[in-house]
Amino acid sequence: MTEETTQVSPEMTSKKSLSPAQAILVGACIIGVALVIAFGGNGAGMGTEKMPKDTFSLKPTETQVEEAPSLTFSPTDMEEHIFGDRNADVFLVEYSDIDCPFCRKFHPVMQQLMAEYGTKVAWVYRQFPLESLHPNAFIKAKATECVASIAGNDAFWTYLNTLFATEVTPANLSSTAVAQGVDKAAFDTCMAGTEIEAKIREDQDSGIKAGVQGTPFTAVINVKTKEQATIPGALDFAGAKGIVDGILN
Repeated sequence: MTEETTQVSPEMTSKKSLSPAQAILVGACIIGVALVIAFGGNGAGMGTEKMPKDTFSLKPTETQVEEAPSLTFSPTDMEEHIFGDRNADVFLVEYSDIDCPFCRKFHPVMQQLMAEYGTKVAWVYRQFPLESLHPNAFIKAKATECVASIAGNDAFWTYLNTLFATEVTPANLSSTAVAQGVDKAAFDTCMAGTEIEAKIREDQDSGIKAGVQGTPFTAVINVKTKEQATIPGALDFAGAKGIVDGILN
């Protein structure tokens, strides 16, 4: 494999010791995907608070499946981790794994994209820990969800950025959160419980329905024109920007 290929390829799931969600993913037989939007109804009410979740149907290009893969999200859903303006024209819906080396390479690119486009583009982060490959990925994802539930969306992004930028061991997840202003007792209680794990499984399930087969996986969606594309793996800034420009303009 050439260096260039390594840089842009997403980390793929393994068939060995897979979680139930990943086992379904590997058997999905969804190879290359091209995005085709299919809104329920006429798509009206895009800017209203009661806007229904929008479903983006992904059509397999090589293998036919009984049920077309789909990606569902709403800019007004407060459960979503969104960085940027919720009224943005374009949303980058990323499925990622904190311990995935390709995701670590791509995270700064996403940050550059947000700095480049300002309020025109927003970033939706969804959890897709590949537990068979990265034993600590799930607990790190859980830690970010605990921070979000305790301290809110801004704290989530600050903490997430820290976990991507530095090597934080499971033993230091609590102290890292506390150093950023998160209540220690609340964080430790959240980590000891299992309730917050449902959010991670929900993200994983939505990724499976979207045809995600590796991380990072990023859908680029213009909610106004309905145009869309995907950023294939860990592209560099120039490559990712070219795809976003094509959907934004």
